[in-house]
Amino acid sequence: MKKTATNERYSDVIVSRAVQTDEGATFCLVTCGNRQHWVCLSELVSDEKRIFEELAEVGIPLLTTPARSDLKAKLQNHPVPDTAIVATQPGWIADLVYVHPDGEVQKGDTLDAEIIVAFPPDPAFGTSGKLEDWQNALAPLLKRQHLMSFLLGYGFAALLIAKLQPSPQNPIVELFGSREAGKSTIAMGIGSIFGGDPAGDIGIGRTANATPASFKPVQRMACDSLLFLDETNILDKSVEENLKLFFDHTSRDERLRYGATGRAQPIRNALLLTGNQRLVDRAKAASPITDAARSRCLSIDVGDRVFSGDELTRDEHNRMLNDLRNAANQFYGTASRAFVAEIIAACEEDSEGFSAEVCELIDEFHNELPESPHLPNRIATTIALSFAAGWLACSWGIWPTEKTSIRRACESIYDEASEMAAMDCCFGAPVVKRLVALIRANSDRIPCIVDGKKPQRSVLANAVGFRVDEGGGVTRVFMKMDELKGMLGASATSELKMLRDLGHVKGEGGKHTRSGSKPPAYVPIDGRVYEITLRTCWLD
Repeated sequence: MKKTATNERYSDVIVSRAVQTDEGATFCLVTCGNRQHWVCLSELVSDEKRIFEELAEVGIPLLTTPARSDLKAKLQNHPVPDTAIVATQPGWIADLVYVHPDGEVQKGDTLDAEIIVAFPPDPAFGTSGKLEDWQNALAPLLKRQHLMSFLLGYGFAALLIAKLQPSPQNPIVELFGSREAGKSTIAMGIGSIFGGDPAGDIGIGRTANATPASFKPVQRMACDSLLFLDETNILDKSVEENLKLFFDHTSRDERLRYGATGRAQPIRNALLLTGNQRLVDRAKAASPITDAARSRCLSIDVGDRVFSGDELTRDEHNRMLNDLRNAANQFYGTASRAFVAEIIAACEEDSEGFSAEVCELIDEFHNELPESPHLPNRIATTIALSFAAGWLACSWGIWPTEKTSIRRACESIYDEASEMAAMDCCFGAPVVKRLVALIRANSDRIPCIVDGKKPQRSVLANAVGFRVDEGGGVTRVFMKMDELKGMLGASATSELKMLRDLGHVKGEGGKHTRSGSKPPAYVPIDGRVYEITLRTCWLD
C-alpha cells in the first residue's frame, strides 16, 4: 500500500507578510524558519523560474511541482498588504531614501514610510571601522597624488548622478598600464568608499571576465554606486570586439523585448575598469563604433606606477600600494554612508536647490578650463562631476585631508585627457598611435642619422633603430626586425600587416607581401629592417 508523507518539508514555508507599493505592485515575504525572501507577484507570473532560483539561493529550495504549487497557493491567498516603499535594487529609491547594496537603508527624518528591501544583499558593500579610521589611513596617500585624488572624487560622484537635473550619462573611467603598476590596488582603495572584502583581492570589485548577458544584472546591483571591474585583459571576446560594455553601461534601461510595455528602473553608476591595454585600442570594431565608445570612456594611462613623484623609488611605491591595500581591507563603507547622509540632509532642506548647487559647481569648473576641441563633452563632464563630488566631500568633512587638491587633480586629468584625445584624432588608427608611443618611449635608442652619410657603427652599437628626417614634415624610422616585434609583442604580425596596409610600413611590392625590406647603405643595420614612415610632429 502506498505510504503518504504526513510532514512534507515544504509545509514549513509560509507567506508571513505582504506589502503594496503606491503603484500597486504586491510583494510577499516568504519565510521558512530563519530564512526569508520578498517575492514580487507580478515577477512570479512573468519569470517564475528566476523567482524560485532566488528562493533556493537564500536557503528555501522548492524543487518539486507539489512544493511550488503549494507556495503559489499561499501567495494567491496572501495576507492583507500594508503600504510601503519597496527597493528592488540598491540606490536612490526615493528623493530621501538610499538603500546600500548590502541592504542598509538611509532615509530622511521627515519620511515616515516603511522601507522594504526586496533584493538579495551584497555583504561586500558593508562597513568596517569608523570614518576617522578611513580618513587617517588614506590621508598620507593623497599628498601630491593627482590620480588618487581624482579617482576619489570620481568614486563619490556615483552618489550624485541621480541628484542632477538633467542627469548625466553614466561615466566610465579606465586605468591602463604596465603589469604590477598598482591599477587594481588603487581601484580597490577607491572602492573602500562603498565597502570591502578582506577575504578577496579587490574589495567590492568583480572580474571583467563576464558574458554580455551577465553585465546588466551586475550593474543593477551596484546602482547609484561604484562598479569596479578588474582586468579587462580577460574580457569576453564578444564584448571586446564590439565594445558592447561601453554602450550597455551608458544605456540605463534593459533592452526592450517583444511584447514588453513596462519600463525597467534606471541604472545609474560610475564604472571603473582596469587593464594592461586601452580597451578601444584592442577592439576590431568599425571606426564609427570605436569613436562612439571612445567618447564615453575617460582612459588614463598610468604607465608603470599609479603613484607619481620624481623622487619616488620603486620600493616606496610598493610600500604605498601595500598601505593602501591594508587600509582598504580594514576600513571601508563609512565614507559613502556619511556622504549619503549629507545629501539627504541637503535635499530635506531644498532638493532642487541642492541639484542647482551641484550643477553650478560643474559649470564653473567647465568654464575655467582651457578649450580642448578634440575632447568629447561626456569626458569633460565626467571630470567636472568628479571635481564637484570631491569639493562637496571636503566641505562636508568627509575627504581624508582638511584641504583638498581636487581642483588641481581634475585639471591635471583634463590636460592628459585632452592630449590623448588630440592624439586619437591625429593618428586615426590605434595601431599607429601605439607604434608612435613605442618609438617615442625608445627614442634614446633610436638616434638620428643623415641620409647619404656613412654609418658610425661603433657609436650606435646599442641602437634598436635609426631615424632619418626627410624634411617636409616626414620622418623615416628603420627598425631592427626582432627588436620591433619584441616591442609589439604577441600581436606583432597582425599589427605590422595593418601598418603596411595603412602605408606606414614599407612592403616589398610585387609578389612579395612581407613587411620587411632592405635598408639603404647608410643605415647601419645588417639584414632586413622595418622601414616606417611617419609625420615628424608625431615623434617630437
